[in-house]
Amino acid sequence: SLIGRNHPVGIVLAAILFLRGLPALGAPGGVPLDPVPTLVVFTPTSVEVDPWDGSLWIADQYASRVAHMSSEGAPIAVFPTSRYGGGKPAGVTFEGSAATHLYVSDPGLHRLVRIDRGGNFAGALSTDPFGITQPADLAWDEETSALWVADPLARQVSRLRPRDSDADGLPDTADLLASFSTIPLGSDNPM
Repeated sequence: SLIGRNHPVGIVLAAILFLRGLPALGAPGGVPLDPVPTLVVFTPTSVEVDPWDGSLWIADQYASRVAHMSSEGAPIAVFPTSRYGGGKPAGVTFEGSAATHLYVSDPGLHRLVRIDRGGNFAGALSTDPFGITQPADLAWDEETSALWVADPLARQVSRLRPRDSDADGLPDTADLLASFSTIPLGSDNPM
């Protein structure tokens, strides 16, 4: 080697190589630190548990993305909403028990976007025809194959059944099955 063991750079390199061989330790006598890489989620507005493997799908509103993470916090994938022309997501939910697609609410554009597990666009529907001006969190109703949509601006919750009106295989509209105000419930900001 060109750098001797007593040279300052050589000492630092030797220390790094030595430390790389040691397990990461927490407090003395404690367990090793978790080596799982993590992803900082700046503004998590909605979390959905993946029925396939227990991993998490998180709407990160500040960073305009949907993060797919293990239940331990390790990043699996990150899907920026710009992939489908979206803005800041507010809610996520799986479409049915098969869990092949995810709905993401896009309040800035007044719509619900459907994506596959690879984050690819798979349909969208406007919420304007239903008076939903700021779609926030979502929940799937397995019994009626419909979406529950919270709207904090209108102070209401609606249930929409997505459908494919142009027969291209992608949902593009919905039927309004029910809607109710959250004001009588004492909820002025249903998220």
